[in-house]
Amino acid sequence: MDKTIKKLTAVLCCLALPILFYEQAVFVAAKILNSIRTSLENTTPGSPAISFLKENMAILYSSIGAVFISSVLGIIYHVLKKRSLKPADGQKLRGTQYRYAVFFGAAGAIFFNLLMEFSRLPELLPASESIEAATAQSHRLLTALCTCLLIPVAEELIFRGMGFLLLRKYMGYLSTALLTSAAFALFHGNAPQIFYGFCMGLLLTHTAEHYRTLLAAVLFHCAANLTSFAFLGTTAQKELIFSVPVLGLSGIAAAWLYHKIRDIRRD
Repeated sequence: MDKTIKKLTAVLCCLALPILFYEQAVFVAAKILNSIRTSLENTTPGSPAISFLKENMAILYSSIGAVFISSVLGIIYHVLKKRSLKPADGQKLRGTQYRYAVFFGAAGAIFFNLLMEFSRLPELLPASESIEAATAQSHRLLTALCTCLLIPVAEELIFRGMGFLLLRKYMGYLSTALLTSAAFALFHGNAPQIFYGFCMGLLLTHTAEHYRTLLAAVLFHCAANLTSFAFLGTTAQKELIFSVPVLGLSGIAAAWLYHKIRDIRRD
């Protein structure tokens, strides 16, 4: 009974509360930006600042929330990680070894994006288009910065940092991987993204488990989002004659990198 209570408390403190904290930070950022926009509309109607806020509202409040959460949870995670550090966690990895995490993220992103495309989930469940609709008018560079750097850092601190790496002290690998991947998937909100998020979440936990560093998961996530940002909508994704071989090659690459990362600390 005591072990069950400890596990539930750990899940609450290391996963549930950070997720709620992130959501609240984004909500507050959105409220503040909306207040600023309303104030500008009343004082200087038609100003370029109003147009900029309207076009980039979703990206701006997501970025602000991500930066705030990364700052706060980064400190908390660093303190808690030092207290629960295992001897093997202190082993230094060469910088070049992190390239596998980057390539793993890119290969996984291409593979699972193509699987989603073949499954027709985006067509059957068009709610997945809401993300694209929310950012369609946004500044492309700002969108790339937010989706390929700021949000991955914040999400990795929550799901692989606070969630996976710290929960491993209380739970086994498989249960922790499934729990944090499911939470990561549900966090993304709609059916196609839930499928994609769960699959990528499992690859991320595999990466975090064997590197034993949050940096590897962050690099994976940034590479995956950057690849998706550049890959979605391309001919290689849309045309069957191109997408089938790309699916196969990315799957082979992901499988090879999966095994390479499993042996990363033996190299």
